[in-house]
Amino acid sequence: MTNLFEIIFLSFLIILIIIYIHRKKPTGPDRTKLLQKPIIQHTSKNETIRSYRRVIKNFTIYGNSNTFTIHPIHINNLVALELLSGNFPRGQYLIDTCNCWLDISINNEIISINLPVGNNYTAETIAIALHALTDNKILFEYDYNTSRYKLTSVSNFVLLFKTGPHNNASICRELGFGNDFDVESQETNGNFTLQSDKRSDLTGARFIHILCHDMDEKLDRGVLAQVPLFPPSAYASYNPGTIICRYFDPCPLRSLTISISEYDTCKRLVRPYEFNGLYWGMVLQATVLEPNIKVNMKNSPASTLVNQVYWVHSKKHGAAKIICE
Repeated sequence: MTNLFEIIFLSFLIILIIIYIHRKKPTGPDRTKLLQKPIIQHTSKNETIRSYRRVIKNFTIYGNSNTFTIHPIHINNLVALELLSGNFPRGQYLIDTCNCWLDISINNEIISINLPVGNNYTAETIAIALHALTDNKILFEYDYNTSRYKLTSVSNFVLLFKTGPHNNASICRELGFGNDFDVESQETNGNFTLQSDKRSDLTGARFIHILCHDMDEKLDRGVLAQVPLFPPSAYASYNPGTIICRYFDPCPLRSLTISISEYDTCKRLVRPYEFNGLYWGMVLQATVLEPNIKVNMKNSPASTLVNQVYWVHSKKHGAAKIICE
C-alpha cells in the first residue's frame, strides 16, 4: 500500500516538472529589457541609431555687454536651457541713464533737468544739485528723519513723472515718488510746497534677470534666472549648486540672444542693466538629445559633456554684439 502511494506521488511530481519545463512563454516585448537597452533602428549597412543620448552643452560666456547674440548654433533637439553659474558686477551708477531726468512744469513752462551720471551722490547732494539745476527756482530739502524730500517754490509747479518727456528715465524712485501720476504743489503761506509720499530709495537695482529671447515660448518670458544684487557688495555671484532643469518638448536652436536686464518695480518696466564697461561671466547649460550612432564601433556613452567658450566685447556700453562660434 505504501509503495502505491509513493508511485502516485512520484508520478504527480514528474508531471509538474514536465509542465514547468514546457510552460508557454509570454508574448510581447520584455518591458524590463526595453528600459535597460535602447531601441535599435537600422538606417544603413554601416550606421545604426540606438535611440537618443543626452548631451550637456555648456556655453561659457565672458563680456561687458548687456545684450548679445551668439550664432550660428547647430542644435536640433534642445530640451532644457538653464543658467549654471555667473558673476556679475554692480556696474550701474547710483544716477545712471535710467534715472537721471526730472521733468517739471513751472508756470505752464516745461523744463527738463538732467543730473550728471555718476556714483558719488547722497540724498543731500542730490537735493543740492537739483536746486542748482532749476536755477534756484525750486528748493529741494532732504529730511534724514523721514527719508523724504520737501520741495518749495514761489511759483506753482508740477512734477511730470507720468506725462513728462523723460518719464521712463525719471528720478522718481530716488526722490520718493511713483510714476503713476503727475504731482502738483500746494500753496502754503504764500509759497508752493510739495513733499514726497514715500521714502527716498537710493539702493539701486534689486535683481538682474538673465533673459533668452529665443526661449520666450518655452520658458516663462525667457527668464533663465533671477540674480539678486546685494548692496554694498561690488558684484553678485550666482552658483546654486543644484540645477533643476525645466524640460520642454525638443526644439531647434540656431542662435542665442541673451539680455541682462533689471525690472524697475517703480516704473514697471524691464530695461537692460548698465555695466558701464565692467566685465561679467556666466555659464549656460543646454540639455540636448542627439542620435546615438554606432559606426562599426562599440556603443556610444549615454551622456556627453561639451564645453564651448565665447567672448562678448562691446566698445559702446550696452550695445548688442554678434559673435560667431
